[in-house]
Order: sequence, then structure tokens, then C-alpha cells
Amino acid sequence: MDTEKWSIEVESKLRITGNRGALDTNNNSMQFSNWLPSSKLQKLQKLVGYDCLKEHSADGKCVVEIEMSIQKVEFKEIDIVSGCESLKLYEDDKDLVSLIVEKNRKVKVERKLLCAKSKFFESKMSAKRYDAFQLDNTTLVELNQLLAALRNQPDSITDVTIDTVLKLADRFEMDSLIENCEKFLIAKSAKRPKTLARIAVDYQLGQLKAHLRRNRPNSAVTPLTFACDTRQSKIEKLEEALICTVCYDMFKEEPKTLDCGHVFCEECIRGFNSPIIRCPMCRKVVDATVATPNYVLKRVLEVMKMS
Repeated sequence: MDTEKWSIEVESKLRITGNRGALDTNNNSMQFSNWLPSSKLQKLQKLVGYDCLKEHSADGKCVVEIEMSIQKVEFKEIDIVSGCESLKLYEDDKDLVSLIVEKNRKVKVERKLLCAKSKFFESKMSAKRYDAFQLDNTTLVELNQLLAALRNQPDSITDVTIDTVLKLADRFEMDSLIENCEKFLIAKSAKRPKTLARIAVDYQLGQLKAHLRRNRPNSAVTPLTFACDTRQSKIEKLEEALICTVCYDMFKEEPKTLDCGHVFCEECIRGFNSPIIRCPMCRKVVDATVATPNYVLKRVLEVMKMS
């Protein structure tokens, strides 16, 4: 991918010298670039007409001189890391919207792109014509990551950028981009299952939840109650500890603890085919009918609802 797109406007004068004398043409305005549809060769072919050459070179020989004077040079730069263009070169500036982020930095983005990909921007712009949007609590790096993913730039959705892209895609109602993020999390992400479960809950990613259910690990883990786990282990985020590993959703009002120490939703425990089961986490044989309410976890959920 080129790191820079350029456009040059020139005025040209042509002289053809052959056995029938010399022919001078009037000045012609031309534009060359490495991104516009017409190629440089096509432009020159139009400038040097075949009929003129044939007329002035009856013996098969002639000299063509082209004098060009550059009138205007413009560039469009591309950020390889983010895949975002600074958009310095556009035929119609009315087709651009300025997105203003922290430190009053502005990025011009195609209006059509925003309206096509975002229900939020489509709704705003259908009611009123905006030339600029202030995006609060958004940095330039975050916006660049979003735009790169929105334009389907290679490697724009990774485990490093996924949190930012999902957060902004959800905020601006970019359903197709959220779907792309979900596909990445299912097929390529190296994040831990509990982290994926938290993301699935936060953004209501149904396909990711189903994927986690189908691929639930069967290896045994150290049985710990929620209270003990909270005191003795460092949990990256509290939400991860509040997710049932059967339904991969937030615990309901009455989470219960099995004899092995693992906690599940009461509804999930009732859904087991038999009262004597193997714990989905440690695979120990337990009696689901004697599962006890986890009051510590229940209290945490109540506090979270009040906050």
C-alpha cells in the first residue's frame, strides 16, 4: 500500500516536427496522479493524437516535444499503523465531516462512510446537516483505530485494538463493525475464556456466548468459592467473576454453590439433565439438589444494581 497519494496539475504545449514541417498545439491543462482512474499513459495518448503523428510523419519519422509547466501539486497522506487518511485531497470538501477529539484535534471523514456504517451518525445527519462532531472522551489514537476497522484495513481488529473498537462501535451503533469484532473474537482472539465471556456480556454478543458454551474446557481447576476466590486471587475485572460459566451471562438473582465450590445460576443448575452431575468446571461428581445459595455473591449483585 502506498504511504502517499499525489496529484499534479500541469499545462502542456506540444510540438511535432516531421517531413511536412512543425506543428505547435495550444496549451492544454492536464492532471496526473497515482490514485485517479485515468492513468498517465492514457493522458499522454490523448495529448499526442495518432492522426497528428500520421499526418506529420509520412516517411515514418517525426520528433515530438512536450513542454510541461507544473501548476499545482497536492498530496493525501496515509498512516500505515492506523490505516487512516489525513484526507488533504478531495474534490468536494462538503462530503467530509470533521470529527473533533481530545485536545481539539480534528479528523476529516467521509460523510457517506459514517452514514452507511453508523445508525448514530445517520440519525444525526438526517435531521440536520453537520459539518463537525465533538466526540467526548475519545482520543486521536482511538478514533484512528475505529476508522481503520471501519474501512476494513488489514490487521485493524486485533487483541490490542478490540476493546477500543468495540467500545466506540457500540457507542455509535455500528452493527456491521460489531459483527466483525465478534467474528474475530470467535476465530482469532487469544484472550482467556473469562475475558471473552465478559466481552460477550458487555456487548450482548450471542454468537460468542454460544461459541464459549460449545468449547467449554473440561480440564479440572482448583475448586474455590466466590468469596475465597475474591479474597485470595487478583481478578482483572470484577465483572469476570460475576459470569456463570454455563450460560456465560451475569449471575441471576439466586446464584448457588455446588459441593465442589463452583458457583452457577440457579436456573442453569435446574437445567441439568440429572440431579447427580459432573461439575462443568472441575468435572467432579456432585449432587445438584443440595446446591446452596451464595449469599456473598448475591449481596455483590444487589450492590451493583443499586449503584
